[in-house]
Amino acid sequence: MEKILRQCYKEEGIIGANSTVFKNRITSIQRILENSVLDDSEWENLTNWILGIGKKDIEDVLIKLEENFCEDDTNFSQEKNIKELKILVGVLLYQYSKNEDNFLLPMMIVCGCYIGNNTINESIYQLFRRYIDEMRLALRHRKLDEKLNYSIGISPLKDFIIEKKKKSEEDGEDFSYSSEEIDSILDILEKCENSFRRIKQREIYLLNDLKAQREETDIAWWLLAEWSESYNCPFSELKIEEAVLAVSVELNKLKQYALGPCAVKQAIYKSISNLDKRTDSIFLENFVNTVKDKIAELIDIEKLELNRVQPILTALKCRYECRESMDEQAWKAIFEGRSQRKIDDLNMSACELAYQLYLELELAHLKE
Repeated sequence: MEKILRQCYKEEGIIGANSTVFKNRITSIQRILENSVLDDSEWENLTNWILGIGKKDIEDVLIKLEENFCEDDTNFSQEKNIKELKILVGVLLYQYSKNEDNFLLPMMIVCGCYIGNNTINESIYQLFRRYIDEMRLALRHRKLDEKLNYSIGISPLKDFIIEKKKKSEEDGEDFSYSSEEIDSILDILEKCENSFRRIKQREIYLLNDLKAQREETDIAWWLLAEWSESYNCPFSELKIEEAVLAVSVELNKLKQYALGPCAVKQAIYKSISNLDKRTDSIFLENFVNTVKDKIAELIDIEKLELNRVQPILTALKCRYECRESMDEQAWKAIFEGRSQRKIDDLNMSACELAYQLYLELELAHLKE
């Protein structure tokens, strides 16, 4: 943790911090995590704050953090140390996400930074990006401790009982067990139970592996076919805006896990790379107006809980909500109010737009 803190302080031009300062900061961060100082909503508020999109309900959270950092450094102040505090919050969010296997907060940061919320330190952003990439892989390739030779214990137990019964009959004794023999049986049964547990674990592992292979095969055939199920025609026959929507939605539906595969960005770029106008800038307004008739069919837009790091889905939802309005421009004002962005400022290439939309869909499903 100290290494990343030193790197971030250097990038932000924060001077004067020494080993004692870093030790104190790390101690404070660990205490905040161990004592569960923040609840789920406060963690999300912190994430919005570090992205520069949330000031509501944040002051009390920052005071909580200040109180904890002051326990190890009485001179710490959120107002005096605001640049440092943003770094500390970033590291705190990262450690919390790793400890809790939380995908939501890192995905908010990845999604927000890709769309242009660049208030977060670059090294902190790269931590979250790598974490999400690692989790995409880990979900599909769970570790299994290999044990080549193991016995389920049934044969030894059966042989033990048969031998005991035979000996009792030969000796003319009642068929019974001594305490030592019962202990031996219990030992065999324990081994049997462990072996069954092992088989169950392996079954889960193999089912997960099968699911990963199915996902890989489905995406491979989808890429090879270059056919849009959403529009029932080849991607090449679609308008570029329609292709962006179809590629993002269809690839999201093909994933088998909470997070898509590691090569999802490459898959999106591959799907659009041969289309006309793929390098032209697409304005968000033109995109929304072109695909407006497909919104409800392809996306469960009414039920989505959206954040300001999801401007594309927010625009689609605003357009859908204004579908019966006589004013064709009404949805834009609603969008700008919700997203705090000017719609004319949002334009990307087809590949960038498709990838951002995919990330927004992924984030939306994590909230469900």
